[in-house]
Amino acid sequence: MKKKLFTLIIAELFLFSCTSHKPIKNIGLNPFGEYNREFENHLIHSLTIKEDSTFIYSIKGGEVFNSESKCNGKWQIIANELILNCNKEDLLNQLSSGYLSPRNYKIKFISSEKIYIINEDITLDRK
Repeated sequence: MKKKLFTLIIAELFLFSCTSHKPIKNIGLNPFGEYNREFENHLIHSLTIKEDSTFIYSIKGGEVFNSESKCNGKWQIIANELILNCNKEDLLNQLSSGYLSPRNYKIKFISSEKIYIINEDITLDRK
């Protein structure tokens, strides 16, 4: 009896340790997909979160017709926040008009349909 109980406890510990290596489940939502919103100044903020830990964040429109600033990179979960880390760019890309100077963004999940980008103080809706 003790041997079965010991085996059961070890099996449970093993199962719990395996699930802890999937941090995306900790936020309790499915964050993957596209989020966007158009604001009064005609800026369209778009964020695509992919399952392979990559993302694309872009800002289109505004005063300059057909302008777009964009950032690609990797995301990670830290303390129930999604942290977006933009890839490093070479000097030529940094000087271009499409370069987003903030290189890190913090995201809070409001619901399964809304996210809040803390750095930008904006809310985006799931597409």
